[in-house]
Amino acid sequence: MDALRKFKARAILWVFLMGGLLLAFQNCGQSLKTDENQKFSITSVTPPTEDDDDPPQGPQPIVPDPVDPEPVIPKPEEPTPDGQLALSADMVSHPAPGGTPIQVNNVAELITELGRAHDGTRIVLKAGTYDGNLNISANGTAANPIVIEGGGAARISGRITLTGSHIWFHRLTLDKGAEITGRYNIFTHNQFRVPDHSAFLLLKAGGQFNKIGFNRFHSAPVTSGSLTKMIAIHMQSRETLTNMARGNLVYRNVFTSDAFTTSGPGNRSIGIYIAGYDAHLLDPAVNRIEQNLFLNLDYQWAIQIKSVANIVRQNTFLGKGVGSHQARALLQLAHGKENLVESNYFEDTMGVSVNEGNFEPNKIIGNKLVRSMIDANYGFESLAAKPKDSLTKLYASIGNLFIKNDGLLRIGSACDVFCEHGAGPIMKADRNVVKAHQGGLESLTLGTHQTNTIIEPTTSEIILPAIKILPTDTKFGPSN
Repeated sequence: MDALRKFKARAILWVFLMGGLLLAFQNCGQSLKTDENQKFSITSVTPPTEDDDDPPQGPQPIVPDPVDPEPVIPKPEEPTPDGQLALSADMVSHPAPGGTPIQVNNVAELITELGRAHDGTRIVLKAGTYDGNLNISANGTAANPIVIEGGGAARISGRITLTGSHIWFHRLTLDKGAEITGRYNIFTHNQFRVPDHSAFLLLKAGGQFNKIGFNRFHSAPVTSGSLTKMIAIHMQSRETLTNMARGNLVYRNVFTSDAFTTSGPGNRSIGIYIAGYDAHLLDPAVNRIEQNLFLNLDYQWAIQIKSVANIVRQNTFLGKGVGSHQARALLQLAHGKENLVESNYFEDTMGVSVNEGNFEPNKIIGNKLVRSMIDANYGFESLAAKPKDSLTKLYASIGNLFIKNDGLLRIGSACDVFCEHGAGPIMKADRNVVKAHQGGLESLTLGTHQTNTIIEPTTSEIILPAIKILPTDTKFGPSN
């Protein structure tokens, strides 16, 4: 019994001692509290695990600002109930109202306001002419772009160098166009007076995801045989996919020129020129040309494409025939691959010329051709270029798809456009596929210089309608 009593006494003493130690730790550095009703609690702290990161040591890296995600291309809309073309979701027309308008009266005030512009700034140009070149490097945001608008009566006579992003040009007249290396900029309802021998809107390295819609491009008479490009999208040598000009959208514009001549060089106006070199014939550019009207352009091309995976959809090409010095309005796939030419309307033009596609096929589908044609050309191998499997300068239609087109289709019977005449042996139009061609076999011509053409009577492709845009239709080009 004595041993048991001694053990209990020691246990009670140990409890008092531990309680005292805990109280001492809890009150360390504090005045002793003697309130008899004071309650104490012991909070357990979870020790760190082996998976917890050590606290960062030294200077921390700078976190870059978030960048705009690349836009998602919407599916094309079916025609409206009255049979008219429907706008895609990303075909914007007018900037949203908002912000406090800042009116400027001359070019000096305009330059000052551009220098301090930020997201949401709205600059309104008073009617008049603003002389001199402009350099614009400001940046808006997708939700709050910087808007520069002129009400239809303000004219900028100099050239614009645009390196900024989310700038919206609205209802202006531009005399010398712009060089664009910025992203997400928008041009709507403007009048473009295209001078002789120019690349009027020139999109270069960095010029990505810009929108050009509801404008009128009009080229003046030329004084020489020079070539005028209304929109030029250039992918220069040695650019990478991250900064090459790509993802731009051109929609609901009117491209036209002064009356063509019956002698001399004419206006020599190209509506849209998309050029890629070297590695860009492997990288997708995905520039979209949709629902535009090309009216009486006085030269061979309305559109010329030399790059990859561009879309030309539901445009109208109206010419004056295919004779010498006439408005021929040709759409040419000069070299490249995987381009889509879909549901366009051609009347009195040279139609479509396909010169390459030998790595991955171009797809020419659902086009309506009235007194126009599609040529899958033969060509000549360029001795000055790289070997036969080169990416450039082959100039023959190889491995392309022609699906449910309505009109004349010629394969291997023509070499009318830049076929390296006499530079090397003939390259035949080879391995092209024709499906569900409209108009019967009498509208399909297989020429001497073709081989391995495959003809199939049906297709499972869903075809958008090719709808003619009338020159009088006010839903195309700028409105008041």
